[in-house]
Amino acid sequence: MNVSLRELLLWVDREPRSYTQAMQAWQSSCPRFTTWEDALEAQLISVSQTRVVLTPIGEDVLRGHRPC
Repeated sequence: MNVSLRELLLWVDREPRSYTQAMQAWQSSCPRFTTWEDALEAQLISVSQTRVVLTPIGEDVLRGHRPC
């Protein structure tokens, strides 16, 4: 797993995060920095109402139980 993707998963796991917080911290217009989009596409995170949460897949990846 790349470092920035692991950092995103750890950041989401550390405490409840709002979608607004996530966009301020992780949104990028740079096509080479797609951590947020990659995590959504891989179903590692999801937006539940206004909260960003780890999915079960994301939890498994973060804990090393599943490759990314």
